[in-house]
Amino acid sequence: MAIVVMAVFVLLLDSVIVQTLLKDIVNLGYLGMLLTGILFVSFFTAAPAVALLLSFADIYNPLIIALVAGCGAMLGDFIILRFAEDQIGHELKPVAKKLKLIGFINLLHKKRFKFITATVGAIVIASPFPDETGIALLGLSRISSLQLLLLTFALNSAGIFVLILAFR
Repeated sequence: MAIVVMAVFVLLLDSVIVQTLLKDIVNLGYLGMLLTGILFVSFFTAAPAVALLLSFADIYNPLIIALVAGCGAMLGDFIILRFAEDQIGHELKPVAKKLKLIGFINLLHKKRFKFITATVGAIVIASPFPDETGIALLGLSRISSLQLLLLTFALNSAGIFVLILAFR
C-alpha cells in the first residue's frame, strides 16, 4: 500500500495541485521546514518530505534546513515512539508469540546486543528511509527516551543535511 502511495505522489509531482501545495509549504519558511521534518520520518510521507526539503534548498542554507527539519523529525519520532509503546506493542505481542519471535526479541534486549541494535537503528534513522524500524531497534537497546530523542535529532539532521548536499 505504501509503495502505491509513493508511486502516486511521484506521478502527481508535476501536477499543479501538488506543485501549489509544495510552494505553499515552502512559503511557510521555518514552520514549513519543521512540518516537513515531521513528515520525513514516516514511510507514507517520506517521499513528499524529500521533495519539500529539496525545494527549501533552493532558498535556504542547508545547515539551517537540516537543524529545523531535524527538530521536526525528532517530534515525528517522538510521536512514533509514543504510539509504538502505547498501541502497537500491546497489539503485536500476541502475534510475536504466535510466530515464536518472543525469544528473538528477548535476545535483542540483552546487554551484549545493545550496541548492535542501537547501531543498526541509528543507521536506519540517519538514512533517508523511514524511521519506524530504527525507532523500534533503538527502543530494544533500552536507551532512555531523552537519549533517543537527542539521538534522532542528531541523526535525522545529519541525514537531511547529507541528502540536501547530495542533490544540490
